[in-house]
Amino acid sequence: MSDHQGGSVLSTAWNYFGDLLKKRKGSNTSASDQRRSSMTTSHPAQNSPRKPAVGSAFDWKTSRTLEEPAQDLQDALPSPAVRTVLTPVPKTPAPVGLFSTRYFMGHAKRGTAVIINNRHFILSLGMPERKGTDEDAKALSGALKLLGFEVLQYDNLTVHNMAEAMKYFASLNHSDVDCFLTAVLTHGDEGVLFGTDGKMSIDRLLLPFKGNKCLTLAGKPKIFIFQACRGDKLDRGVDLVQADDESGVYRLPSEADFLLAYSTIPGFYSWRNTDNGSWYIQALAKTIHVHYGENRETDPRWEANMDFVKLLTRVNFEVSYFYKSNVPTNPELDQQKQVPSIVSMLTRDLYFPAKPPALLPPPQSASMESL
Repeated sequence: MSDHQGGSVLSTAWNYFGDLLKKRKGSNTSASDQRRSSMTTSHPAQNSPRKPAVGSAFDWKTSRTLEEPAQDLQDALPSPAVRTVLTPVPKTPAPVGLFSTRYFMGHAKRGTAVIINNRHFILSLGMPERKGTDEDAKALSGALKLLGFEVLQYDNLTVHNMAEAMKYFASLNHSDVDCFLTAVLTHGDEGVLFGTDGKMSIDRLLLPFKGNKCLTLAGKPKIFIFQACRGDKLDRGVDLVQADDESGVYRLPSEADFLLAYSTIPGFYSWRNTDNGSWYIQALAKTIHVHYGENRETDPRWEANMDFVKLLTRVNFEVSYFYKSNVPTNPELDQQKQVPSIVSMLTRDLYFPAKPPALLPPPQSASMESL
């Protein structure tokens, strides 16, 4: 083959492949344009809201774009620990007054109030005796009976017995009661409570009562009161100077309807007088007596229509303003302050209307053997 013939063949091949590439490029561009055109015409942009009719009111049900609802995302980085296996969601009858702004408190019984009162601890823990805690248990028991609770008290429980007690009460049928309450009077630290022989997490104590585990308390108040330290910080305080003297299924979060009342804030000591009891429990008992006692309406501190979270706020005021530590032999611990903490996952207002006398529980005593 001559050089001229070879050049002619190469030129022809070059032209052929050049034309082929042009055709393919033109075809891809056309298809891409068609896809873009199709997407633009069939799916309006999400950031182009529909113009509402003149005079129309805002409706949360239709405020999202109907064509493609926005996706809800977590405000956190993905975690490999998140379980991807879906388990069936438990179903249970909805509580009375599902869409009321108040919890229904008209069941046959108010419910059980469990007091765990730990005074003595094994020597290896190095925990001192909680002198004064019996006064707290007595005062709190009387106050809770005013609210209509059946009060059961357990003294000096081990970690195992504390956990078992919670499992036992969560396993009961609470269909005919308004709510459930537990008060734990013990030593503590941030996130943990002490039994007589060790410590347990607060989460472990609460777990049996979550809505997906204790179905007969789902949608009802679950109140937990903790008289315990949450750390070893001290609060010196600040001096204030006054210048002058129903249709469909409604899914409920498992964590809903809990009310946690702590005697102090995270990281700080909780104070207790060895003769009179702890500041917080004594203030709580006194405030309940003010608003639910026999002479409540003649007491100048009594307020009508007092819901329980508001009552706990009054307790916070009482402890914050009228208590300070008395340890004159130790200037570092003397004249210290304390403020309680309320953590609410309640979904309604919580009131304790009086129960008819026939429905009030008789006096009860309890021991671990009864569990």
